[in-house]
Amino acid sequence: MDTTRVLTKLMIGITFLVVMTTAAAAQTTSGSVAFETAEGSGTGDTLWSGCRLLFKGKAYGCTMSGLTVAITGIAQVSGMVYDLKDVGSFVGTYKAVGDDFALGAGHLTVKNQNGVTIILSAFSGLAELQTGAKGIEIKLKEDGKKAK
Repeated sequence: MDTTRVLTKLMIGITFLVVMTTAAAAQTTSGSVAFETAEGSGTGDTLWSGCRLLFKGKAYGCTMSGLTVAITGIAQVSGMVYDLKDVGSFVGTYKAVGDDFALGAGHLTVKNQNGVTIILSAFSGLAELQTGAKGIEIKLKEDGKKAK
């Protein structure tokens, strides 16, 4: 792997951690989530794959829809999850909340009907994250087992 790419990814990761720490100073982290755009995604019609929730040391497969990103190609998104008491509460419809100007471009804070909050961050400063009209739908994989 190219040294420049490794250093770039490291810097993005460090920046992400600093922003998330600052934004969530008053909250306790429950877990994290990550996913990326799927092949065939386009501007306005974003398809997501590889959704994984990390909660209490276990990885759970999930599906996600309703989040759009205004770029073509591969977009990677991760997020810190707050106020998650049990894995079942992660499921639901997430709506945008709050003011994300302090977090900078490529960030979005969403909350579901169970009180679970996720601060999402795109791994590209050019990627603007937006919720669909119905919000973001997140479901756990059918088998309900932890991801491999």
